[in-house]
Amino acid sequence: MFYIRLFGAIEIESDGELLTAFRSQKALALLAYLISENRAVTRDYLAGLAWPESSQKQALGLLRRTLHSLSSQLPGCLEVDRRTVRWRADAPARVDIYQFERLASSSENLDLAEGVRLYRAPYLEGVYLDGCPEFERWLVSEQQRWHQRVVQVLMSLIAAHTRQAEYEQALAY
Repeated sequence: MFYIRLFGAIEIESDGELLTAFRSQKALALLAYLISENRAVTRDYLAGLAWPESSQKQALGLLRRTLHSLSSQLPGCLEVDRRTVRWRADAPARVDIYQFERLASSSENLDLAEGVRLYRAPYLEGVYLDGCPEFERWLVSEQQRWHQRVVQVLMSLIAAHTRQAEYEQALAY
C-alpha cells in the first residue's frame, strides 16, 4: 500500500518508507497530474504537457520511459495503454487529496478537522517545471482550487464552533 501526499512537496511512502528514487521531478509532477485529473489522458497530451519543446517523437519516448519507471515503482497504480494513461481507481494507494475530499464532504466537525490536518502545505508546493507553460497554468489553477476548498472547510469549522459557543476552537481555525 502506498500513501501519496500532494499537499506540500510530493511525498510517496510504502510500508512507512519514503520513496525517493523517482526518475525526475517531472515524473512526480506527471503522476500528480494523473492523480488529480482522475481520468484517462492521452499520451500525446501528456508528452506535450511535459516536454513542449521536444519533437513529438522525442517527447513520446521520454513519456514512455517515465511511465515505465512510475509503473515499476508504483505497481498497480497506473493503467497504461497505447493511447491513454490514467490513475487506477482501485490503485493500492491512499492519496491525501482524495481523503481530504471525502472528509470535507462530511457534515461532522471531526471529519472536517481531520481533512484540515491533511492540508500540511499548499498543493504541490515547490513543484515547478521549467519550460512547461501549460503545466504551470494547470498547476496554478489547481493550487487556487485546493486553497479555496480548504478555506471553505475552515469557514465551516469556524461557523460550527461559533454556533456551539466554542470560541477557542473557532479562533484556532
